[in-house]
Amino acid sequence: MKVRITLCLLFAALCLLTACGAKTAPDAQTTAATEATTRQRGNPMEEVADAAAFAERLGITLEAPANAQDAVYTIVSGTAAQIDFMVDGQEYMLRAQKQATGMENLSGLYGDVTATETLADGAVLETVDLGGLSALRISRTQGDLEQVLVTDSGDAAALKAVYASIQ
Repeated sequence: MKVRITLCLLFAALCLLTACGAKTAPDAQTTAATEATTRQRGNPMEEVADAAAFAERLGITLEAPANAQDAVYTIVSGTAAQIDFMVDGQEYMLRAQKQATGMENLSGLYGDVTATETLADGAVLETVDLGGLSALRISRTQGDLEQVLVTDSGDAAALKAVYASIQ
């Protein structure tokens, strides 16, 4: 009888130890929720149909240049308007936000500024070293609106031409 009780206790202990170490795969709903949360940790982005959504939802007027191709309109963090587009095969990003309502660094470029030029209208052209990659940005403030135009082309003349077309 003692042997039978001992064997039953050993079997029960073995089952408990085995079950405690088992890991179950998360279900699809948990995985999807975790992935969505992970994607939202940066600046949440919501694609919108066109620039009219910026005016309607943010009170911001922002248009892509007339010669832009493949324009994609996005609201960033619920406060900034963003247009990604191409001109002559080069990618650009144009962002705008009301001052003191959104992102501290509207351009999203975090690196060392290696060159600065003040343009005729007071906007600032900067070259930003991103650790092996160089990007250009033109920043300006008009009234309560901050704007930034960014490219990684390295072509300051092309960036200035695109900037002139959005004014």
